[in-house]
Amino acid sequence: MAQKRPLQEDRKKTSTDHTNSDNSGNKRRWQGQNAEPPKTVFSRLSARVPSNPDDSGDEDDGTVRPAVSSRVIATPREVPSRQDVIRRESVDERSRERNKRMFGALLGTLQKFRQEETKLKAKEDKKAEVEARVEEAKRREKEELRKEKQQLFLSRKRQLAEVKALEVKVARNKQFQEWRASQLPLAKFIRTQTQPAIYYLPKKSHPKTDILLGKCAKELH
Repeated sequence: MAQKRPLQEDRKKTSTDHTNSDNSGNKRRWQGQNAEPPKTVFSRLSARVPSNPDDSGDEDDGTVRPAVSSRVIATPREVPSRQDVIRRESVDERSRERNKRMFGALLGTLQKFRQEETKLKAKEDKKAEVEARVEEAKRREKEELRKEKQQLFLSRKRQLAEVKALEVKVARNKQFQEWRASQLPLAKFIRTQTQPAIYYLPKKSHPKTDILLGKCAKELH
Protein backbone atom coordinates (compact mmCIF):
# COMPACT_ATOMS: atom_id res chain seq x y z
CA MET A 1 0.00 0.00 0.00
CA ALA A 2 2.88 2.40 0.81
CA GLN A 3 4.50 1.69 -2.55
CA LYS A 4 1.32 2.04 -4.62
CA ARG A 5 0.35 5.49 -3.24
CA PRO A 6 3.41 7.48 -4.56
CA LEU A 7 2.92 6.01 -8.06
CA GLN A 8 -0.64 7.19 -8.12
CA GLU A 9 0.37 10.61 -6.76
CA ASP A 10 3.02 10.96 -9.52
CA ARG A 11 0.48 9.87 -12.13
CA LYS A 12 -2.02 12.36 -10.74
CA LYS A 13 0.56 15.14 -10.76
CA THR A 14 1.56 14.37 -14.34
CA SER A 15 -2.02 14.29 -15.52
CA THR A 16 -2.71 17.55 -13.68
CA ASP A 17 0.21 19.29 -15.34
CA HIS A 18 -0.93 18.15 -18.76
CA THR A 19 -4.45 19.19 -17.98
CA ASN A 20 -3.42 22.64 -16.83
CA SER A 21 -1.36 23.18 -19.96
CA ASP A 22 -4.20 22.05 -22.19
CA ASN A 23 -6.74 24.06 -20.27
CA SER A 24 -4.65 27.24 -20.62
CA GLY A 25 -4.69 26.86 -24.40
CA ASN A 26 -8.27 25.79 -24.60
CA LYS A 27 -9.42 28.50 -22.25
CA ARG A 28 -8.28 31.17 -24.67
CA ARG A 29 -9.98 29.25 -27.50
CA TRP A 30 -13.37 28.91 -25.80
CA GLN A 31 -13.59 32.14 -23.83
CA GLY A 32 -15.43 33.93 -26.61
CA GLN A 33 -18.03 31.16 -26.94
CA ASN A 34 -19.03 30.96 -23.19
CA ALA A 35 -18.89 27.13 -23.16
CA GLU A 36 -17.14 24.53 -21.07
CA PRO A 37 -13.83 23.36 -22.39
CA PRO A 38 -13.92 19.74 -23.66
CA LYS A 39 -12.51 16.98 -21.53
CA THR A 40 -9.16 15.67 -22.58
CA VAL A 41 -7.80 12.13 -22.32
CA PHE A 42 -5.85 12.99 -19.20
CA SER A 43 -8.93 14.44 -17.52
CA ARG A 44 -10.87 11.26 -18.28
CA LEU A 45 -8.02 9.12 -16.95
CA SER A 46 -7.87 11.19 -13.78
CA ALA A 47 -11.60 10.62 -13.23
CA ARG A 48 -11.49 6.76 -13.31
CA VAL A 49 -12.59 4.72 -10.36
CA PRO A 50 -9.74 3.73 -8.03
CA SER A 51 -8.82 0.06 -8.04
CA ASN A 52 -8.10 0.07 -4.30
CA PRO A 53 -10.62 1.33 -1.71
CA ASP A 54 -7.75 2.98 0.23
CA ASP A 55 -6.97 5.28 -2.74
CA SER A 56 -10.49 6.73 -2.88
CA GLY A 57 -9.70 9.25 -0.16
CA ASP A 58 -6.90 10.87 -2.21
CA GLU A 59 -9.19 11.93 -5.06
CA ASP A 60 -11.87 14.56 -5.09
CA ASP A 61 -15.44 13.61 -4.25
CA GLY A 62 -16.70 15.46 -7.28
CA THR A 63 -15.01 13.26 -9.89
CA VAL A 64 -17.33 11.65 -12.39
CA ARG A 65 -17.26 7.81 -12.39
CA PRO A 66 -18.37 5.87 -15.45
CA ALA A 67 -21.62 3.91 -15.07
CA VAL A 68 -21.44 0.13 -15.26
CA SER A 69 -23.89 -1.43 -17.70
CA SER A 70 -26.31 -3.90 -16.10
CA ARG A 71 -27.51 -5.40 -19.39
CA VAL A 72 -26.96 -9.16 -19.76
CA ILE A 73 -25.45 -10.05 -23.11
CA ALA A 74 -26.53 -13.50 -24.34
CA THR A 75 -23.66 -15.57 -25.59
CA PRO A 76 -24.25 -17.36 -28.89
CA ARG A 77 -25.19 -21.06 -28.58
CA GLU A 78 -22.45 -23.41 -29.59
CA VAL A 79 -23.47 -25.61 -32.51
CA PRO A 80 -22.02 -29.13 -32.30
CA SER A 81 -19.92 -30.23 -35.21
CA ARG A 82 -20.53 -33.31 -37.34
CA GLN A 83 -17.73 -35.19 -35.58
CA ASP A 84 -19.30 -34.41 -32.20
CA VAL A 85 -22.68 -35.65 -33.39
CA ILE A 86 -21.14 -38.85 -34.78
CA ARG A 87 -19.17 -39.37 -31.58
CA ARG A 88 -22.26 -38.84 -29.43
CA GLU A 89 -24.29 -41.21 -31.61
CA SER A 90 -21.49 -43.78 -31.31
CA VAL A 91 -21.50 -43.38 -27.54
CA ASP A 92 -25.29 -43.69 -27.47
CA GLU A 93 -25.11 -46.78 -29.68
CA ARG A 94 -22.54 -48.38 -27.37
CA SER A 95 -24.71 -47.49 -24.39
CA ARG A 96 -27.73 -49.07 -26.07
CA GLU A 97 -25.72 -52.18 -26.90
CA ARG A 98 -24.46 -52.37 -23.33
CA ASN A 99 -27.97 -51.91 -21.95
CA LYS A 100 -29.22 -54.54 -24.40
CA ARG A 101 -26.54 -57.00 -23.24
CA MET A 102 -27.33 -56.26 -19.60
CA PHE A 103 -31.04 -56.73 -20.26
CA GLY A 104 -30.34 -60.00 -22.09
CA ALA A 105 -28.17 -61.20 -19.20
CA LEU A 106 -30.93 -60.26 -16.77
CA LEU A 107 -33.51 -62.14 -18.83
CA GLY A 108 -31.17 -65.14 -19.00
CA THR A 109 -30.74 -65.08 -15.24
CA LEU A 110 -34.49 -64.84 -14.72
CA GLN A 111 -35.03 -67.71 -17.16
CA LYS A 112 -32.45 -69.78 -15.29
CA PHE A 113 -34.13 -69.01 -11.98
CA ARG A 114 -37.49 -69.95 -13.50
CA GLN A 115 -36.11 -73.27 -14.76
CA GLU A 116 -34.53 -74.03 -11.40
CA GLU A 117 -37.78 -73.11 -9.69
CA THR A 118 -39.68 -75.41 -12.06
CA LYS A 119 -37.27 -78.27 -11.33
CA LEU A 120 -37.50 -77.60 -7.61
CA LYS A 121 -41.29 -77.51 -7.81
CA ALA A 122 -41.28 -80.82 -9.71
CA LYS A 123 -39.07 -82.36 -7.02
CA GLU A 124 -41.30 -81.00 -4.30
CA ASP A 125 -44.41 -82.31 -6.07
CA LYS A 126 -42.80 -85.74 -6.45
CA LYS A 127 -41.75 -85.71 -2.81
CA ALA A 128 -45.26 -84.70 -1.78
CA GLU A 129 -46.68 -87.51 -3.94
CA VAL A 130 -44.35 -90.07 -2.32
CA GLU A 131 -45.25 -88.78 1.14
CA ALA A 132 -48.94 -89.00 0.24
CA ARG A 133 -48.46 -92.60 -0.89
CA VAL A 134 -46.64 -93.44 2.34
CA GLU A 135 -49.38 -91.80 4.38
CA GLU A 136 -52.02 -93.70 2.39
CA ALA A 137 -50.16 -96.99 2.97
CA LYS A 138 -49.92 -96.23 6.69
CA ARG A 139 -53.61 -95.39 6.81
CA ARG A 140 -54.55 -98.61 5.01
CA GLU A 141 -52.28 -100.66 7.26
CA LYS A 142 -53.78 -99.03 10.31
CA GLU A 143 -57.28 -99.70 8.99
CA GLU A 144 -56.42 -103.33 8.28
CA LEU A 145 -54.97 -103.75 11.76
CA ARG A 146 -58.11 -102.23 13.23
CA LYS A 147 -60.30 -104.59 11.22
CA GLU A 148 -58.17 -107.60 12.18
CA LYS A 149 -58.32 -106.58 15.81
CA GLN A 150 -62.08 -106.21 15.57
CA GLN A 151 -62.40 -109.59 13.85
CA LEU A 152 -60.22 -111.21 16.51
CA PHE A 153 -62.33 -109.61 19.19
CA LEU A 154 -65.56 -110.82 17.57
CA SER A 155 -64.07 -114.27 17.00
CA ARG A 156 -62.96 -114.48 20.60
CA LYS A 157 -66.36 -113.30 21.70
CA ARG A 158 -68.03 -116.02 19.61
CA GLN A 159 -65.62 -118.59 20.96
CA LEU A 160 -66.35 -117.52 24.50
CA ALA A 161 -70.07 -117.72 23.77
CA GLU A 162 -69.65 -121.18 22.29
CA VAL A 163 -67.57 -122.28 25.26
CA LYS A 164 -70.17 -120.91 27.61
CA ALA A 165 -72.96 -122.64 25.71
CA LEU A 166 -70.98 -125.87 25.76
CA GLU A 167 -70.40 -125.51 29.45
CA VAL A 168 -74.12 -124.96 29.97
CA LYS A 169 -74.88 -128.00 27.84
CA VAL A 170 -72.41 -130.10 29.76
CA ALA A 171 -73.85 -128.87 33.03
CA ARG A 172 -77.37 -129.68 31.90
CA ASN A 173 -76.33 -133.10 30.71
CA LYS A 174 -74.67 -133.71 34.01
CA GLN A 175 -77.76 -132.58 35.83
CA PHE A 176 -79.86 -134.84 33.63
CA GLN A 177 -77.60 -137.77 34.28
CA GLU A 178 -77.74 -137.10 37.98
CA TRP A 179 -81.51 -136.75 37.85
CA ARG A 180 -81.78 -139.91 35.78
CA ALA A 181 -79.54 -141.79 38.17
CA SER A 182 -81.77 -140.64 40.99
CA GLN A 183 -84.92 -141.59 39.07
CA LEU A 184 -83.86 -145.04 37.80
CA PRO A 185 -84.76 -146.82 41.01
CA LEU A 186 -88.26 -145.42 40.61
CA ALA A 187 -88.63 -147.15 37.23
CA LYS A 188 -89.82 -150.25 39.08
CA PHE A 189 -92.73 -148.34 40.51
CA ILE A 190 -95.93 -146.91 39.17
CA ARG A 191 -96.35 -143.13 39.45
CA THR A 192 -99.72 -141.61 40.13
CA GLN A 193 -101.09 -138.84 37.89
CA THR A 194 -102.04 -136.61 40.78
CA GLN A 195 -99.65 -134.19 42.42
CA PRO A 196 -97.62 -134.67 44.41
CA ALA A 197 -96.80 -137.91 42.61
CA ILE A 198 -96.73 -141.09 44.55
CA TYR A 199 -94.79 -144.16 43.50
CA TYR A 200 -96.25 -147.53 44.45
CA LEU A 201 -95.86 -151.18 43.52
CA PRO A 202 -98.90 -153.51 43.56
CA LYS A 203 -98.66 -156.57 45.69
CA LYS A 204 -100.02 -158.81 42.93
CA SER A 205 -99.33 -158.51 39.25
CA HIS A 206 -102.22 -157.54 36.98
CA PRO A 207 -102.30 -156.75 33.26
CA LYS A 208 -103.50 -153.24 33.90
CA THR A 209 -100.80 -152.58 36.48
CA ASP A 210 -98.20 -154.09 34.15
CA ILE A 211 -99.15 -151.56 31.45
CA LEU A 212 -98.79 -148.65 33.92
CA LEU A 213 -95.48 -150.04 35.15
CA GLY A 214 -94.08 -150.21 31.59
CA LYS A 215 -95.22 -146.66 30.84
CA CYS A 216 -93.47 -145.24 33.89
CA ALA A 217 -90.26 -147.11 33.11
CA LYS A 218 -90.32 -145.75 29.54
CA GLU A 219 -90.65 -142.16 30.75
CA LEU A 220 -87.63 -142.49 33.01
CA HIS A 221 -85.49 -144.01 30.28
